[in-house]
Parts: sequence; structure tokens; C-alpha cells
Amino acid sequence: MTAVIAAAIIGQSQPKTASSVIMGMVNNYKNAKQITAKVESTVSDGKGTVLIVTELSALPPSKLSISQRMISKGKQTAFGQIISDGQRFAYTNPQPNERIAKPFLAESVWLSDGTQQTWRQIYSVGMESLVSINIPMMLIIGRKSDTDHILFKGLKKFGLRQPTVKHGQKVQHISGTYDLTEMKGGSGKFDLYVNNNNELVHWREVESYEGFDEDGRFHKATVTYEHKITTDTKSLINPKRFDLPKRG
Repeated sequence: MTAVIAAAIIGQSQPKTASSVIMGMVNNYKNAKQITAKVESTVSDGKGTVLIVTELSALPPSKLSISQRMISKGKQTAFGQIISDGQRFAYTNPQPNERIAKPFLAESVWLSDGTQQTWRQIYSVGMESLVSINIPMMLIIGRKSDTDHILFKGLKKFGLRQPTVKHGQKVQHISGTYDLTEMKGGSGKFDLYVNNNNELVHWREVESYEGFDEDGRFHKATVTYEHKITTDTKSLINPKRFDLPKRG
């Protein structure tokens, strides 16, 4: 009994590290029995600002609802959606044309061999219909390919800073650089904030680019992303969230 108590005390006293905080957050979403999330993303390039609002609900194995809208100067300028009721799913037609003019495309959750696609697989099919894919979304959705890329290729030279308060919550603050080598001349810095429930609360990223365009003109730009995130892995999800669009 004494050994068990001692082990528990030792476990509790272990100092947090940047890696342990990040992995605690990633595993929280990976192992969640359900997820509801809202990501409010403000994107600014110094010349203008747009707001992208993403709302997500996921209920394993195959129910999913993602809606995303872009707002610029007070008006909605773009919209994307993926919805699965567990049997069929529909997503915004990413490239409507004369041959396929429907606003939504629809498919069965079940593959021809009888396999039921998971909600993450359904997201993979319809993700091109969304307005924007950002890092907080990728971490919350938790596809292995995405999290592996972020954790092992994206995040660089990061460390744990002093605990602080963000959006009224006590949080762990981690900052560092983000690898943008796939974008010629690009570099990035990030700050992420995780609360005591292993929930991502805020992600800030500043990306800088400089180089020559196709016409040989030198250009330099800085884009700032501010993502305010709320997630819930416990509250019941309204089943109407998974109703397919009438024209799906």
C-alpha cells in the first residue's frame, strides 16, 4: 500500500514538459468517445483580415458534422460542409460544373466490401470541400498522418513557458518555431495554450515569406493566424447536428 501511494506521489510530482503537455492534448482528442469543437480563426496579412469559423461534432463510429464559413467585411464569402448521419454522408461540391452542378455530393458510409468508414475517413473524403484546413483542426480531428506531420516535422525548437491565463482559463504556454520548408522562403513562429483538461484553448502562428515571384519581383509578406478554440468531449451532442442537407 505504501509503495502504491509513493508511486502516485512521485507521478504527481513529475514536472511538466512541453512535449508532455502536447502529447496529453493530442491523446485527449485521440481517445475521446465524442468531440464537439469550435475554432474561430482570424487571419491577417497587414492589408486585411478575414474570420473563419469552424464548428465540428463527431460521434464514433461514423457520425460527423463540420461546417465552415469565411467572413470578410461582415459578409460571408465562402462556405463548406461535411455531414454524416452514420449511413450516408454529404459534402459541399468543391468544384461544381455543368456535368455535376449539385451543391452537395453524397456517398454511402459503407464501402463495397462492407467496411464501415470511420468519421475520420469520411473527413478525409470530404475535406477538399472545406474553406480552410488549419493546425488546430488537424490536432482535434487527430488523423495519424496529420498529427505525425505536425509533431515530428512541423514543430521545431519549442519549449514550455510560464503558465498564464488565456480566455479566462489557466493554461500551459508553449512557443517555438514551425517548419515551413515546403513553402520556399517561409518561416513560422507559434504559441499554443493548453488548459488543465488537456484541451487546446488557443493557437497563434506568424508566418513570414520572402522571395521572388514568377516575374522576378521581390516580395515579402507576414500572415498572422489567431485561433480561439473551445472543445467538449463529454456533453451530449444534439442528434440534429448529423441530419443530412435536404439536397444531399
